[in-house]
Amino acid sequence: MVTLVVTLLNRREIRFLLAGAYNTVFGYLAFLLVYWTLAAMASAELCVAISYLPSLVNAYLVQKYFVFHPAGWLSGIVRPRTPPANTKPSVGTAAEFVRFSIVNTSVLLINLAFLPLAISYGGMRPPMAQALFLVLAVTVSYFAHRTFSFRSQTRE
Repeated sequence: MVTLVVTLLNRREIRFLLAGAYNTVFGYLAFLLVYWTLAAMASAELCVAISYLPSLVNAYLVQKYFVFHPAGWLSGIVRPRTPPANTKPSVGTAAEFVRFSIVNTSVLLINLAFLPLAISYGGMRPPMAQALFLVLAVTVSYFAHRTFSFRSQTRE
């Protein structure tokens, strides 16, 4: 059983899915905390916007250190990825966080545009439309984070 868990954790795609599940729960709990605190004076939409920032920071840290650059306790379990010879490891820079934020915010905005279109023009019920978008969003965001947010920086 331990061997299976280690084998699975050595797959970045599996770590991405686990991180996504955790980040979803974290984001929902952050929303609930903000909503229960501010419900009497703020709209649900404002509560979503306020809870987005801590959720984004949490998601960045989990994606960086658990999914794309495992370190610390995980380094004994997950085999480190060997970067190509002409690259240096990506570091936790402000630019990296901005790239991560661009990807996540883009997915959010596309979701906000896709959902009403799928419902109005595609005749889909909201749960089905959101489930379809979720499959696309997970796939696109994995590749975007791998190649853009947490890319290795080419040496000059």
